[in-house]
Amino acid sequence: MRKKDAVMFAFYCVPWIFLTLWGDWSYGTAWQYGLILAVLAVGAGILRDNGRMLVLGNLLSLSCSLLLVRLAGFDQMNDYFKPFTAYGWVAVLTGISAVMQMLVWKKQNGNR
Repeated sequence: MRKKDAVMFAFYCVPWIFLTLWGDWSYGTAWQYGLILAVLAVGAGILRDNGRMLVLGNLLSLSCSLLLVRLAGFDQMNDYFKPFTAYGWVAVLTGISAVMQMLVWKKQNGNR
């Protein structure tokens, strides 16, 4: 594993989607959803040559976010996160993020 890949893998260890849910629940604002999705898409542009890292990183971030949703008790507050449950929002936002990252990554690789 190269140094850049190790740094990006550590970047994916942060449960970004959970942090957006926490911010939404704590402060009642939703602007951080767009911010995090944009930051993750830009991060995908840095991984020019490693699509496998995108997939593994998203799975790691998904796992960390789901675990923290459980530990924070968000699974008990599903009425707040309608139309989905807290777990559903994590899955949906991770899916949207993964698609955006793959599109950016694919565009970066096509320009070589």
